[in-house]
Amino acid sequence: EFRLHAWSTGAMKECNVAEIRTIYPLDHTGVWGEPIRQRKPIILNNFHAHHPAKKGFPAGHVQVDRFLAIPVFYQDTIVATVGVANKESDYTEIDCLHLTLLSESVWIHIEQMKIEQERAHLQQQLLQSQKMEAEGRLAGGVAHDFNNMLGVIIGHTDLALLHTQDDDPLRKDLNQIR
Repeated sequence: EFRLHAWSTGAMKECNVAEIRTIYPLDHTGVWGEPIRQRKPIILNNFHAHHPAKKGFPAGHVQVDRFLAIPVFYQDTIVATVGVANKESDYTEIDCLHLTLLSESVWIHIEQMKIEQERAHLQQQLLQSQKMEAEGRLAGGVAHDFNNMLGVIIGHTDLALLHTQDDDPLRKDLNQIR
């Protein structure tokens, strides 16, 4: 699947395509998909000349005279393609190198930003977990202290019950306390 994400604002001013699609099956992309299929840059300095991968344009598409597209690799995987067109002079291997270095640098920066966002999210989760753990310890400590106080009350009540007779009116109150 080939997804278009951005276009030149200058090119879009000239574009008169009635229905701009952003998702294409890769086998319908023509030369735009060649950098993916061949895993290397594609240069067409005479876009009007025959090329076996060309599939044509939709009506109203911007005129293309020269074309350069490169695959963007990240860890040996193609993560994007970048295409440029209509440079005043022919595209060269130096243009490929410049566009590749720029695009891969941008992609690495994007990946680093994603990693940093994930790290910040994990840090937030860790802090939340530590906060909940501290609250649990506090609640456990309070419950333990309260249980200790109840143990003393129950112990004294049991002792008082041992010293009272069955008919003692205080016995009913002591059993209620217990």
